[in-house]
Amino acid sequence: MTTTVREDLAHRIAGEVTLSDDPGATLKKWRTDFNISQTELAAQLDVSSSVISDYESGRRESPGIGIVRRLVTALLDVDEARGGSHIRQYGRVLSAGFESDIVHDLREYPAALPLDDFYDALDATEVSEGKWDYVNGHTVINSIQTITRLSNEEFYRLYGQSTDRGLVFTNVSRGEGPLVAMRVVTPTPNAVVLHGIDADDLWEHAPALAEIDGFSLATSTRDLDDALAELREAAETARNAGTSALASVDREAGDLRVFVDGIEPAPELLLFGAEEDANAVAGFGAEVGFRVTVASPRGGRADAEQFPRADRVRATHPTDIDSLVETDGRTYAVLLSHNLVDDRLALTALLEGTAVPYIGLMGPRKRFEDLREAAAEDGKTFTGAELDRVSAPVGLDLGDGTPTGIAMSIVSEALAAANGAGGGRLSERSGPIHRRPGPD
Repeated sequence: MTTTVREDLAHRIAGEVTLSDDPGATLKKWRTDFNISQTELAAQLDVSSSVISDYESGRRESPGIGIVRRLVTALLDVDEARGGSHIRQYGRVLSAGFESDIVHDLREYPAALPLDDFYDALDATEVSEGKWDYVNGHTVINSIQTITRLSNEEFYRLYGQSTDRGLVFTNVSRGEGPLVAMRVVTPTPNAVVLHGIDADDLWEHAPALAEIDGFSLATSTRDLDDALAELREAAETARNAGTSALASVDREAGDLRVFVDGIEPAPELLLFGAEEDANAVAGFGAEVGFRVTVASPRGGRADAEQFPRADRVRATHPTDIDSLVETDGRTYAVLLSHNLVDDRLALTALLEGTAVPYIGLMGPRKRFEDLREAAAEDGKTFTGAELDRVSAPVGLDLGDGTPTGIAMSIVSEALAAANGAGGGRLSERSGPIHRRPGPD
């Protein structure tokens, strides 16, 4: 890892955080971009994870220069300990010899991303269909600076590791410059996005030129920072979802086409609570294919023998439960500690420190109302987006109040959430009654 790249990235992050109108939100953006949990960052700094949470949520006053420096150093130290993938990502732009006013972002994806997902993240409108339906990365460039300052050879370096990518031109007025540039540059990318204009404002000859060169052409007006953040999430989802696609590798003897097939990992079921009802939930969860983790709260025993079907049994403080989440988008959590304070603290930690899409909460509706009131008294008000991730009371309506029936109800809802299903009756489903994997 070159010191220059790391130092340059450190200056960039620190400057952005310090000059931001919302330093906490900017810090959180960089932390999530590095895929580092609040708990990991706190451990690197030897502080409580609540300190990180307080800074990011604005409950603590804006950090000074010294604190920002420590936070940034910790982020980069964690990344370096993991192999430095994010530092190297930033280094690709520097090593390609580009200034930041030319290249805003150059990124390789961990797996092929369907073009529809790429366009969804950008809220883009396709105006001309191309030959390929996927991208393996993206490069975001300033159209004016690129066209006026880069030579043909320098332009080619914008492709990073592969031409199978999306090329996003910013500061576009009508699109003449980028489309003419594409005519004289070979090879062309899989997709070109003209950012800053609607399809109605596009140069009339642009779709025809894109069709000649075989790339997909689209327009977008979405906020660029938001779009890039969603692209990173979409790329990670593609890796976890087992996406398959063709990729090209540049070789001296010519392009080599390679079939890349992802393998979908087992979803995670995280149970917070170590009472007997958690054992039944763990058993059903393992039976339907979840990788089950049982978290014993506070001073409870982490007794693996008590939960023979669980893959992991851990003791944890409720505010540290996010440290047990290994893959946000594939983890489904259920809180059943039977302790209102512990469940509240665990719920807050999962909502603020992870992107876990489903959190089930044991108990009647009145219990969840009490939990929200207690959280509000402590200064925490759940947003609409956070509440969308919470299911309270947890479970599907099976009409069975026995411990076995309740466990089956809980796992059934978690499984439906993991499969993107509604949990309704098959008799009311149109088409095949079961989803089968296969080509799109």
